Amino acid sequence: MSEKLTHRAEIIKKRYLYREKILKGKLRIPLQGARSIIGPDTAYHLYGLNSSLRGNKKTGQ
Repeated sequence: MSEKLTHRAEIIKKRYLYREKILKGKLRIPLQGARSIIGPDTAYHLYGLNSSLRGNKKTGQ
């Protein structure tokens, strides 16, 4: 059982590290993947903001 908990803890740790990298803008992944890691609302706002800064999307959402 201890081995199972250790494996689960490693998964949680990795997801947290990826989440931090995505939120800080150090890692870009497709929107679909970001939804599963950082949540759909956060991904929508984060990716929408980045798109509008590049001129790909109209501002004033």
